[in-house]
Parts: sequence; structure tokens; C-alpha cells
Amino acid sequence: MSNGINYRLLQWTPTGRRLITGSQSGEFTLWDGQSFNFELVLQAHDKAIRSMVWSHNENWMVTGDDGGSIKYWQNNMNNVKANKFAHKESVRDLSFSGTDLKFCSCSDDRTVKVWDFARCQEERSLSGHGWDVKSVDWHPTKSLLVSGGKDNLVKLWDAKSGRELSSFHGHKNTVLCVKWNQNGNWVLTASKDQIIKAQFTDSL
Repeated sequence: MSNGINYRLLQWTPTGRRLITGSQSGEFTLWDGQSFNFELVLQAHDKAIRSMVWSHNENWMVTGDDGGSIKYWQNNMNNVKANKFAHKESVRDLSFSGTDLKFCSCSDDRTVKVWDFARCQEERSLSGHGWDVKSVDWHPTKSLLVSGGKDNLVKLWDAKSGRELSSFHGHKNTVLCVKWNQNGNWVLTASKDQIIKAQFTDSL
């Protein structure tokens, strides 16, 4: 699965029949999921693609790029909406709420943002990280967000009010990935300090 392009991201299509890769040059490539031969190359973004996520109902994919743009894609890969000024810097991660009515994004501009999906409109911007925010995840059932950043911190947020609820200082380097478990009782965090931590959410 190589044609000389520098791929940054990888997602299965909802049917599991194809793979989508996002490249440094802003291209999507669709691959056959069995033979791994490429089927289609699409210029999706003007800048390097940094984040991509499917909605829970699998009807939509949202992507973000190095220039701060966010785009909406139908599952046939038609681009239907774009916000070129979603963030001031690279969009590093995206996550849908459990209902798919909202999603969140995080960026090297130090913010986490909450969006109304249908309107592609920013509802609030959450500030509190002291450096690039590298990962964000929406709680499976509640209006809670968890984020991790280059300031070595993990933060818990109320998505409705935008209020920071708590901050976890357990890492000694950039927090690269944060994920809720399936029932939302635990948060897993992975960092450049080569440590993965599991935090019971009541302790955050």
C-alpha cells in the first residue's frame, strides 16, 4: 500500500470495504480493503490533512487540515460543507457527540471548540491549555470533553458551559492521545513520555 505519497491518517469506510488515507499534500486516497490497490485519488484539502473522524451514524466524515480548515464529507466522498477559518492553526483532532448533533475539535492554536454539526457553526471556544492541543474526545453519553496537549496536561471540560472541570498533571511530556472507554468511566491517555495512563474520571 504505497505509491510514494506521505500518508498521515487512515480510516475504514463505514462498510469496511475500503480504506481512506489522508496525505501530507491534502489528498484522500481510497483503497480496496482486500487487495489494497488504490481506486481513487481526490484533492480534499489545500493543506496537509491532520484529522478525520466518522459520525456514529456513519453518514458523515469530518476532516481538518494544517491551515485550520474543517470539511464535511458524505459517505460517497462528496464534500458538502467547509469552514476555512475554523481554527487559526492546525486542526489536530475531532470527535462527535454520542447523538452526532455536535462535534468538537482541537488545534495548535491552543483551543478546543464545540460545533453545531447541522449549521457547521462554532458554539464555544474552550481556552485553558498553555500550548498546542493534540487530542480531544467526546464522552460516550454526556456533555463532557477530555483533551490533551503539548503543555503535558489532560483537561476535562463541560461542553455545554465551556467550563474547565479539572486538570490532570500526570504526564511529563506532550499528551498525544486521549480516549474515553466505552461506558465513559475511564480516560486513557498516551504521551511522548512513553507512558499510557488510565484515569478513573471521578479522580480527574
